[in-house]
Amino acid sequence: MNAIDDAGGHGFGCRHFSSANNQYVIAYLRARTPAGTLERVLARAGEVRSPEVLVDPGTWSTYEEFRRLLAACVAELGEEVLPEFGLDSFADITTPDTAAMLAAFGSPAALYADIGPAAAGVSPIVAISGQPVGETEWLMSMHFEPGFEPFREYCRYASGLVAVTPRLFGYQPATVVEEACQCYGDPACVLRVTWEPTDEATRRTQQLDVQVQMLQGSLEALQVTVGDLVSGEGLDVVLTRIVSSAARAVSAPSFVLAIDSGVKSSKRVFSDGLAPGEAEEVAGALLDGVRQTDSHCLVVDLTSTRRNYGRLAALKPNGEFYPQELSTLRAYGRLAAAALDAAAAHEATRDQAARAQALLTLSIALAEVASSDEMAQRIADAMLSVIDCDRALVILADGPTDGRVVGIAGYPPHLAAALVSRRFAFEVGAEPEVTIEQRTAPNGGPISGGQRAMALTGTVASASFPLTSDGQLLGFISASVTNQPERLTKSADLDVRLRGLGSQACTALNNAALLERVRHQALHDGLTGLPNRALILDRAEQMLARAQRSDVPVAAYFIDLDNFKLVNDTLGHAAGDQMLRAVADRLSGILRAHDTLGRLGGDEFVVLAESDSLERGAVWLAARLLDEFSTPFPLEGFISRTVATSASIGIATGWRATADELFRDADIALYRAKAAGRGRAMVFEPFMLGEAMRELEGEFSQLPAGSQRSGV
Repeated sequence: MNAIDDAGGHGFGCRHFSSANNQYVIAYLRARTPAGTLERVLARAGEVRSPEVLVDPGTWSTYEEFRRLLAACVAELGEEVLPEFGLDSFADITTPDTAAMLAAFGSPAALYADIGPAAAGVSPIVAISGQPVGETEWLMSMHFEPGFEPFREYCRYASGLVAVTPRLFGYQPATVVEEACQCYGDPACVLRVTWEPTDEATRRTQQLDVQVQMLQGSLEALQVTVGDLVSGEGLDVVLTRIVSSAARAVSAPSFVLAIDSGVKSSKRVFSDGLAPGEAEEVAGALLDGVRQTDSHCLVVDLTSTRRNYGRLAALKPNGEFYPQELSTLRAYGRLAAAALDAAAAHEATRDQAARAQALLTLSIALAEVASSDEMAQRIADAMLSVIDCDRALVILADGPTDGRVVGIAGYPPHLAAALVSRRFAFEVGAEPEVTIEQRTAPNGGPISGGQRAMALTGTVASASFPLTSDGQLLGFISASVTNQPERLTKSADLDVRLRGLGSQACTALNNAALLERVRHQALHDGLTGLPNRALILDRAEQMLARAQRSDVPVAAYFIDLDNFKLVNDTLGHAAGDQMLRAVADRLSGILRAHDTLGRLGGDEFVVLAESDSLERGAVWLAARLLDEFSTPFPLEGFISRTVATSASIGIATGWRATADELFRDADIALYRAKAAGRGRAMVFEPFMLGEAMRELEGEFSQLPAGSQRSGV
């Protein structure tokens, strides 16, 4: 069959593949291939457009153009590269609003069930749908619309896009197996898609990372659009850019913005993806109310508190929209209305935009989820532009009655050094109100602590506001000035700005605390709070790397409690848990700060020691560890009150190629120590590994032949 006719695409115009497809290919070639590869691929494809034009959201490619691009990639890099374009598509989220909308489905299955509109927004000439097979398995059916010849390069490319979907929800990419292909005469391409479940903590951490990328991208896109509002350029330029920004956020081949009234503009219709005559016709239908929102058209009013100016529409004649896309388009409709407000009342709106820009700068600074201390510093830095002040402090609560200075901005170095980590007492039950204090002249009476601090730091006025969330005090933000106290004392909108800043700060600090909890839970033992096996292995690898660089002594100690099972069996698991926590506390007390104590599971602990901790030898430290078991462990709530136990220790010293090898040798030494009797330590010797291997071989030789064949 013919691929496309002379008219350019059987009702699809020339918009067959959106710029998102070009973005996936070009981003991969730039990041993953040697210099010059991108230029050679574009030359092979006969592409005259620059990479910047190809990835512009307003750029679309015809069927032939994109087919040539994929064929050129195969000629240059081989067919196996095609799925990689899709698998790499979330490495840098270039369409955050679209990605966020898809992530809102909540799971890969929910998105696969309704993937048609998303696919149509990227490739209108390709239809795709899905059917569930199991909880983590789907069959996806894909076919080119009539008039477009299927080609293998696209099938391979699309498999990568289908496979990457689970990454939005914190899973690894799916496995995709092709079971039928339209290129071989089948009615449609059929892809079996399977993704692996993962533990919730890991999934949630990975999903948060993706969400942070989307939020950062959305804020950057919004910053550009808001920047257009305050750029000082003409209204026509601003509205054209807003239509282009809407095209980045909503997957549709064409857009129309039509102004009805409210401003004096020589241009009443702005469009993307339509010829001028078509745009005028659609605009008339929009303003007359003939065109309304339906499955192929989204229509929003350009409305502000001042008035209604007209309408903005996104059109997808050969596809359907998701309901969420209407909310996204409304956001851009509000931005357009704001631009129109600016034209009607230039000065008032410019003041509003400047204020919004300052708050937006803060939002971007807080968009990347980081530690609470890092967030506090970002808040302090942003306060200098959000509030008319010279200095800023952020104090984080360590408890209900006190906290410490974490974020400092605007202070000279000697004052910043004196303030960092300084503790402040809190007034219990602080109300969420702005408190303003102005420095006064001494009158011979007692001077308050606040007045004394102002005099020492050269402050003439300060304003503070408590950060609270669900009734819990998170800390305080404080702004101060060194001149013109009326900047704070007589500011008409200081209260609003501090409250707005405080609201964003609370959200950022809560997000940081949540991420810290998730990361801590993923890397620490839930019973003792000690590092778990994953974190211990990572720290062991770091320790071995330092040992190789600096030739310092290192050692791993495997500690196993003797007869711990007897405690569980006689006193119960609650007593056993209490004893494990007591052992962890006691061992932690004798180790140095740079040593690591972790729990491998059950009654097994591990100590990583290096440098000064081994200055008297590895056996000396083992003796100290064993001495800690000479004193019985107290158990609250039990008749005996204390339980005596001993421990066996296996020691592996010196550099190893991997942490696994170090742990293996320590485990072999522990086995030898337990075999020799309780309460002793044994250092690994090379001959022990050979004996252990021979013992293992002997064990296998005792097994029946059938057991060996079955993998027992």
